[in-house]
Amino acid sequence: SMNVPVIEEKIRATIRIHMKEATIELDVPFTPQVLLQVMQTVKQQ
Repeated sequence: SMNVPVIEEKIRATIRIHMKEATIELDVPFTPQVLLQVMQTVKQQ
């Protein structure tokens, strides 16, 4: 299993991507649901 710092960095990187997308597509805001999706994505990797 990966260590926590690596997982946290993956989460931060994914959040940055979502934030950039949110600035382009304002109809898709960064919400708790998005964060939950990020967490699930990280768990799968």
